[in-house]
Amino acid sequence: MRRKEIGVLSLVLVVLGILAAPALAAKSTTSDSIQGVNPSCYIHKVDYGQDAKQVTKDGYVVTLAGIYAEVRGEFIMPPCTTDPHLTWYATDAGDIPGALFSVYDFQVVGHDWQGAWVDAYGSGLGRAWHAHAEVSLG
Repeated sequence: MRRKEIGVLSLVLVVLGILAAPALAAKSTTSDSIQGVNPSCYIHKVDYGQDAKQVTKDGYVVTLAGIYAEVRGEFIMPPCTTDPHLTWYATDAGDIPGALFSVYDFQVVGHDWQGAWVDAYGSGLGRAWHAHAEVSLG
């Protein structure tokens, strides 16, 4: 009788171990995900600049000509790092949408560990155009 009880008890422990394994694995996975990168460690910044000639006609603002510059950046911050820095950026520059005259010529993009920037240049209607946008830790 003693052998039978030990055998049944062993079988019950094996079955419980098999049933508990997925729960323990799930708990471990959850713990790993909690220890992963904290989304609050990332900050996003956006800047937009424009240089345009606008007039008001019949109560509406009309953009005659101009250019814009836009930059977006992502920074990693403490507590995820002891050295805050730029992790990703994107820039866009060109004619202001809806402008009646195209004045866009070219753009200059720059970045380093603490930020990113873009300058847009153009000419037209007897003047030079410049728009600047930047994101930084400062």
